[in-house]
Amino acid sequence: MADSDVQIVNSALRRLGDDPITALTDDSERARLMNAIYSLQRDAVLRAHPWKFAVKRTSLAADSAAPSWGPGKAYTLPPEALRVLTTKAWEDTREPWVVEGRKILTDAGAPLYLKYVARITDPTQYDSMFAETLSARLAAVAAYPITGNRTTADAQWQLYLLALTEAKTFDGLERSPEEIEANTLVEVRW
Repeated sequence: MADSDVQIVNSALRRLGDDPITALTDDSERARLMNAIYSLQRDAVLRAHPWKFAVKRTSLAADSAAPSWGPGKAYTLPPEALRVLTTKAWEDTREPWVVEGRKILTDAGAPLYLKYVARITDPTQYDSMFAETLSARLAAVAAYPITGNRTTADAQWQLYLLALTEAKTFDGLERSPEEIEANTLVEVRW
């Protein structure tokens, strides 16, 4: 877990061999750069995987206005939703759905149960491996502007991808094993 956004940013700056900052609002070029990219990169890393600390569940009421064509109902996503993981209607059908803009379009009846990745802005809530992955992504994005070296920037992107893979592995292991559901094709083979 990270204590602050600045701690995560300073980890990224150290990866690049740069000096740390005291605040994202410091009057330095690197602080302005990190302040400009931080929230966008945080959200990108949150969307990249269903991080356990960022998963939320809710139920949604159908919007009063239906889509002009296509699926019969629209549901407005919560403002902090970054990625929809699953939906389920009250009657437990498996209706197809699609996210368009900030809406879920489906024929499923209300309420629509939603599992999603939320925008978490409090760094004390971050998993330690998420914080490391975010730091690696910040270093990758800031590498060229700070160092002016394309090789360093490419190396930082590779380190970010490795950090993401490792973090996904550990985050994904923190659950009971999923039972594989047999479908008709699998049952025919037996």
